[in-house]
Amino acid sequence: MKRIAVIGAGYVGLVAACCLAKSKFEVICIERDQDKINQLVKGIIPFYEEGLQEILVAGLESERLKFSQNFADCKGLEVLMVAVGTPSQVDGRVDLSQIYQVMRTSSIMT
Repeated sequence: MKRIAVIGAGYVGLVAACCLAKSKFEVICIERDQDKINQLVKGIIPFYEEGLQEILVAGLESERLKFSQNFADCKGLEVLMVAVGTPSQVDGRVDLSQIYQVMRTSSIMT
């Protein structure tokens, strides 16, 4: 079974993680916000997406979907998907600082 890490449990990352778990992949979703993790493991989603709560709960119950703050939980996984924020800067350029931070942090896993 493929094991996948999704970095970021925002709208894109959480939806991707839940759908991958529904597709029978083992998924670890890395999120820096422990309060968000605490809510997600209770089946509480911070936004509305039709049907997502049921998919989240099913993933948690099947143990194919897990959440963590620890990048070390990604070690040895076949796929690492980065889904963190890339907001626009004042001058219109894309702020890639969160992606760079993930790459710096995750590089210690290799």
